[in-house]
Amino acid sequence: AAPKFFDPLEDTEDYMPLQRAGTVAFPRALEKDPCRAQGSFCKRRRALVCRFLTDFCQMVWPKLSGAVKKIMDEQVCEALTKASAQLPDSIRGEVAHSICFGESAPSIQEVYSWREHPCIKDGIEVCGKMHWDAAVDLQITVGPIKVGIDRIYLEGVGCIIFRPLMDQAPILGGFHLFYCSPPTLKVRLTGLGPLTRWTAVDATVQKLMEDAFNMVMVLPHRMTQRFANTKIDDMPDFRCPPPLGILRVQALRAQGLVGVDLNFLSSRTSDPYCTVTVGGCTKRTGTRHRTLEPSWEDESPMEFLIYHERQNVTLAVFDANVLKQDVQLAGLKESYTAAELVARCTTPRWLTLDATVADAYGAKTEGSVQLRVSYVALSPEGSGKAKVLALKLGRLHDTHAADMVGSRLRLTLGDIEIQSRPCK
Repeated sequence: AAPKFFDPLEDTEDYMPLQRAGTVAFPRALEKDPCRAQGSFCKRRRALVCRFLTDFCQMVWPKLSGAVKKIMDEQVCEALTKASAQLPDSIRGEVAHSICFGESAPSIQEVYSWREHPCIKDGIEVCGKMHWDAAVDLQITVGPIKVGIDRIYLEGVGCIIFRPLMDQAPILGGFHLFYCSPPTLKVRLTGLGPLTRWTAVDATVQKLMEDAFNMVMVLPHRMTQRFANTKIDDMPDFRCPPPLGILRVQALRAQGLVGVDLNFLSSRTSDPYCTVTVGGCTKRTGTRHRTLEPSWEDESPMEFLIYHERQNVTLAVFDANVLKQDVQLAGLKESYTAAELVARCTTPRWLTLDATVADAYGAKTEGSVQLRVSYVALSPEGSGKAKVLALKLGRLHDTHAADMVGSRLRLTLGDIEIQSRPCK
């Protein structure tokens, strides 16, 4: 099902919950926006905003594409290398790429919200449906396979943050660009001749590009660029802003699951466990053996860092196996954002599951999972005990300069991993 988004011009509590005991509400979008009335006037205003942003991107794209290419050259190569490491050994090898963007700039097809960023004092955020159908010249070499990509199609919920805002020209000091959740991505291959019709090759390259773009442009990752000689007082904060808060998801129980394990003296059962994914972070419950109605009430909630309330939350139920790959039994029937789950599941609530495998009679039935979700906002710096860890990289001692050229420093804190720029 297509993701549901709250309408920023409708003040409903379904998508932006009020503060309740034990949870903190997401900051309301457009708190100061005068355009909250209904009717054709607001539709025209939103259409004008879309056209303005699209025209703005098109005008600055000749300069912007150069900055984007520089960022992509640095980050996509590393992302492609990481993604290719997950490929089978038979086609794994060195990854090389060259990239050149065409003249088509991203377009904003619909605006969902525009606001002052809740955690950034000097930034304005515009969130909407971003579409990019770009002619590119991208060459990728993965082991023995050499492919070309001449078109990339991207569509999803994305955000542009303009920061910092300055009191003098050029006013806009830089920007952030990211997708809240993995967008729809399609690529067109060239250079393989008849091999482009091989499903295995298409699927491999498609998965490779999806993983690479997720590592570059999907939260918590983002593309950042400052304009001209803009002075940034806190560069770590500019490149990696702190999260909005922590989402706690507790899968309590499930029912109506499909049995896939054969038993000699009884009906089919499964060994289910539940996974929850937000951004690039996936966590799971424990495995419950030989049951179609598992309970995880005794387990602690799974915690995820939230960088935007429109990040999608994905839930799936799997059957655990020892000698073969785990089988997905079901997934959520509808797609939910973090804000929607907080609104619906502050108290335990059953959500419908769609079976991904058939039962013994060949039918796919609906099950359900009970969730309890809460959200805790992280206080801005100086307003409480919450703090932001910022590290400034200096110099490395007792190393040979020639050996360190191009090296990176990796910092891991919990589920978040940050890498420095290449050493010069």
